[in-house]
Amino acid sequence: MLTLLDLAQASTATTRCVLIPIYLLAVGICSGMTGLFIHQQLAEQGFVPTVYAGFAFVIGASLAMTALQLAYRSLLRFIWPTSSTWPLMTETLSMAACILFVPYLAQVEVNWPHSALDRIEPAVYLAGFLLVHLILKGISFFALLRSWPGTRYGVAGWSLLTGVCVVGSFAALSVWAKSVEEAKPLAPTELELYQAGNLRLQGRFMREGAIYESELTVRPSDSLLLLWSSAPADRKAPSPDRAFVTVRFTGAESHRVEQLIDIDPDSWITMLIAAEDIPEGTTACCVSWHAEDVPSWRTIPGLEPVTKSNLALLMSEPLARASQDDGNAPSVVLITVDGLSAKHMQSFGYERETTPNLLEFGKRSLRYPLAYTVSPDPEAAVTSMLTGRDPMRHGHYGSEAETFDTAFATISEALSNRGYFTLALTEGVRDGHFDYESGYDRAIDQFDDGFTNHSASESNTVAGGSASTIWKAEDWIRHYAGVKFFLWLRITDLQDPQIRPGYPTEFLPENGAPGADDTYDTVLRYVDHHLGELLRSVTNTELGKDVCVVLTSSYGRIEGDDPSTNGLTEDALHVPLMIYKSGAGRGERELFVQQDDLGVTIAAITGIDLGEGITGRDLLAEPKSAAPVSILPHPLRLSTRGQRFRLIWDTENDSLSAGVTMYTLGGNQPMSSPVRRNPYTVQRIMSPMKTYMNAPLERGLVPVNLPQE
Repeated sequence: MLTLLDLAQASTATTRCVLIPIYLLAVGICSGMTGLFIHQQLAEQGFVPTVYAGFAFVIGASLAMTALQLAYRSLLRFIWPTSSTWPLMTETLSMAACILFVPYLAQVEVNWPHSALDRIEPAVYLAGFLLVHLILKGISFFALLRSWPGTRYGVAGWSLLTGVCVVGSFAALSVWAKSVEEAKPLAPTELELYQAGNLRLQGRFMREGAIYESELTVRPSDSLLLLWSSAPADRKAPSPDRAFVTVRFTGAESHRVEQLIDIDPDSWITMLIAAEDIPEGTTACCVSWHAEDVPSWRTIPGLEPVTKSNLALLMSEPLARASQDDGNAPSVVLITVDGLSAKHMQSFGYERETTPNLLEFGKRSLRYPLAYTVSPDPEAAVTSMLTGRDPMRHGHYGSEAETFDTAFATISEALSNRGYFTLALTEGVRDGHFDYESGYDRAIDQFDDGFTNHSASESNTVAGGSASTIWKAEDWIRHYAGVKFFLWLRITDLQDPQIRPGYPTEFLPENGAPGADDTYDTVLRYVDHHLGELLRSVTNTELGKDVCVVLTSSYGRIEGDDPSTNGLTEDALHVPLMIYKSGAGRGERELFVQQDDLGVTIAAITGIDLGEGITGRDLLAEPKSAAPVSILPHPLRLSTRGQRFRLIWDTENDSLSAGVTMYTLGGNQPMSSPVRRNPYTVQRIMSPMKTYMNAPLERGLVPVNLPQE
């Protein structure tokens, strides 16, 4: 006969059979609504880019919530087995807390009593759900403690259901994560040429949230540079005034760097990541940007949100460059002032105070009073500086080639390979020399050929001309002081000297028009003032011990506009040369030097190799003096000088008597019949010319047959 206990147990078993499906249904509904609630939050943050991804996430989140509830149920069943149905009933009731999500999911507008609650509305709903749910969970736990003891029968079933939900959740969330990764916009892999202001760079068009991934080879002392600018107008994509840039490094270890940068539509803005922020063993980097700061919690899932935005920026290739304090070699600032004659500088004996700032700089530098240009053609002279070869070796003149050939390695190319950040300010658009299409941008990370006309600034103070270029150089040096850099600064105000408002007046006559020397010296004093500010900002600061500064000229002062007729005068060929380097000494070195010597000297200072066929000498190694030879093509003419005489040879004249013109140093009138009157002197002075002409040529001008007298 059945006892009351048997009837009660039978009733309990029947009730449990009814309650379990109801409990599972309640768990499913609660988990589904919780998954939808979280889905909506992630969708607003860009983590649900497609319907498919959203569906996968809701399933995965719902199964995860279900697994959590079932795991809790299994744990309680194992620790405190009971035969009572009250704990299961109260557990089922706790799932009703998800009703609080309904207004939010239905997008019901609620008039909250305070505006702060509007901003955190999702958190309010979530807090309400958790509060009610946990209170009911507490009641359920209290009911468990008061219930009849039972067996652990059924724990295995609950655990099995938990495992199934965990596996399903993992599979669904993996599908979601993969969908998010695949939906990310990727930056273009190919670089294009873009211009911001006067600066042209190879870069890529980056929409907000787009990902750029790149392999990266960095040395322990390398920093990373990224240059940013506004998107061009023809891409019809607006750009923000600022950007939050994120760079993730991967390799032996992972690291994340975030920086806020201001965007300038007329320039490229540099983002510098110091060497200490780049993990050792880094092999790749991932770059993205957003117009608003990305909260740190958004990075917790390990995924980048997919941003749907029309905003865009331009970004350069990531550049790994050596840090300034690696101690291997100095940075280099090469300043060439076209038209600067040594004759008009105080450092080389000029009486007027035209260059007080360069005089001060020269006192702390090595000075070469017998420096002569290899050619009054600016491209021939600069090419010799950059390659360490004379014009007969490199064969490049402004009229000989449309672009700078790649046959020989240049200083900028070799330094770039050594991890230097390379820059050039050439003012090339002013005269057509050294503009962007001339080929001198090779291996230059930032190449600016712009020139600010004086007329644009005469309404106030003088801010145009080379002053603007020098100010830009100061800004660049200050900005890139953390990395090794090579900066070539070309100044052109002395090409065609003209008096302008705001220039010094001490050399100008009170009455009447100024003479040619007055005008030249006035412009020179103006250039000296601005160069002095630049030189002090480099050599008088902590940067001075890590920088080599070279000041010279492609050619000296040329009367008129045609160097082919006036380019072989003493004033045109005699150029200044000053080299500042910490520990290299100071004072004058009385030996003939030329621009190819300068190229080799810079190579020796920085430890780079310019290859075979160089003709220059390392000036810091105190080489022997050698007679300078300068060249002008069409017709091919050479000039050299000794201790007392200067000689010009027109190689197209079959007669040596007709082809040679000789001057005494400091004289402007040619000597009469120099070959007949001074044959031995002529032969001695011409000896280096003959060697120069008959040297083995790798390219360039064809050697001529020496005329016989």
